[in-house]
Amino acid sequence: MAGFPTPPDHVSRRLLLAAVAITLATCIISQVMLQLGSGPRDDQLDLSDQLEDLDRTLVFDGLPPFISSAGVYYPERAVFEVGLSIAGLLFILLGLVLALRTEGDLKEGEGTNIRRMFNLAGLLLAGLSGASLVIMTRHPMHTDLVAHLTYAMYVFYGSIAWAACATAARGRLDADLEWRGHSLVKMRWSLLTLAFLSLQITIGTIAFSSMLLSAFFEWVMLFSMQAVLLTFLPLFPAADAGGD
Repeated sequence: MAGFPTPPDHVSRRLLLAAVAITLATCIISQVMLQLGSGPRDDQLDLSDQLEDLDRTLVFDGLPPFISSAGVYYPERAVFEVGLSIAGLLFILLGLVLALRTEGDLKEGEGTNIRRMFNLAGLLLAGLSGASLVIMTRHPMHTDLVAHLTYAMYVFYGSIAWAACATAARGRLDADLEWRGHSLVKMRWSLLTLAFLSLQITIGTIAFSSMLLSAFFEWVMLFSMQAVLLTFLPLFPAADAGGD
């Protein structure tokens, strides 16, 4: 990553805030539009023909409140596709910006090779997650369920692994960072644990056809991961707080 300039702190800060804001706004607005809509959204949707190799049926009596359910019908589908495509691109940029900042900090603090490896792994995972998010929006669940779920898993597991690598790479660099007296590093690991467990529950409850419970924990995972992103905000102070 040598030779790549690190953006000014206030630019990186805006990028991080924009990534979180656009992700949350897209998911919430498109979901509200879905829930307030009617017509085919309330009809039975049979996806069993896409799961022949899995030897099971999947029938929705009205779209459940999964995040991706908003990507089925227009007009909320337009919000879902455009918003998450932008969020995916921003996440790729954010992964690069954080990796550059971490590389610079590690050089100043004489970071170990293992931390540099975690940093590089985080950069690659950020690229994978962000690109998968963009591609996922092109594969709606009602027409390309298997592809949609595949890319969704890349997004979910990839983003969790990225944040874990970024946290491990920064290690002692962020040891003194606190929010209201609480260690940000410990908060990151706690939020990552919550996100990971929520993902497992999301997948597990689908197997038992508990769609509402599964959708609930998918939203828990979403908010947990956005909170993880916000724990990196102190690395990029605002311009009026001494940023570049």
